[in-house]
Amino acid sequence: MSNGGDFSTERFMVGGVPPERLAQAIPVIEEDPATELAEVKGPSEAPTLLIVNTTPDGAEQLRQQLGPDVVVEPDAPLEMFS
Repeated sequence: MSNGGDFSTERFMVGGVPPERLAQAIPVIEEDPATELAEVKGPSEAPTLLIVNTTPDGAEQLRQQLGPDVVVEPDAPLEMFS
């Protein structure tokens, strides 16, 4: 994967579709050497959210691979009373 020289990875959330669809995304993510599946929320056969570590370019490529209905967005820490 070419990422324009930016090799720093960030955390991204993958979701927004039924659990069965997210389960189908797991092998796609695992096959990408530039993307790490960091966490699966819920059971692996029916996850509710996936957390991946990749570059912003990698996240865009993942978005294109998985389709327009899958949401791939940066995982930002929650702030209390912001």
